Amino acid sequence: ESVYDEAFPYMAARGLVGTIGVISSKVGTSGFMTEAQLDELHDAGWALCNHTHTHQQNVLKSATQAACYDEIMACQEYLVSKGWTRDNEHLFFFAPYGEWSANYLAAAVQAGCIMHRSTIHTNSSYTSDPPMSDTPGNLFPVGCIGLTNAWTLANITDRIDRIISGGRTTAGLLYHNIVTPASAGVDTTVANFQGAMDYCYRRKAVCDFPTISELYKKWDEVA
Repeated sequence: ESVYDEAFPYMAARGLVGTIGVISSKVGTSGFMTEAQLDELHDAGWALCNHTHTHQQNVLKSATQAACYDEIMACQEYLVSKGWTRDNEHLFFFAPYGEWSANYLAAAVQAGCIMHRSTIHTNSSYTSDPPMSDTPGNLFPVGCIGLTNAWTLANITDRIDRIISGGRTTAGLLYHNIVTPASAGVDTTVANFQGAMDYCYRRKAVCDFPTISELYKKWDEVA
């Protein structure tokens, strides 16, 4: 809900769009967006991607391929049923908690996914060149920066500057809850979030800030 309440209007006012990892079983439950809210974001250009059906921790990384496949497909089928498929966004898979296993990767390929969130940053600048996948099915890996309440605004703007100066790309600034006070580890204060978006807005002249599906299209053209 904090993405809808805090991120969506603030980014829209600055011409920025984002990417949502949808947990299909959580839609419309306490603390999560409703289908109507997700529709609103999608209509505004946001990408709505697969974050599994139940978002289990310390379970799927050791589960069978069949169990992983069921989790991925349940969410994928939900996304398709709602028409959230622009630029194949339903085929982008973000594993909960960044957990991975060989079975997870195999299940993602089996489900027809074309990009996955990787837990491996390609270098100290948290950036990636267009990825040439070495996983089966040409499943593109992409790194991301998971922001926590330990990150300061200076940390975030420094990463953006290093990415731009190096002429490279990153898969994104990954936010969970945008709330003040930022009491949990996955929280980001409203002020820090707004400061980061203000900085992105000021840097738009020299850098693109695409959704994950827009980024994939650019990489696919390079490939």
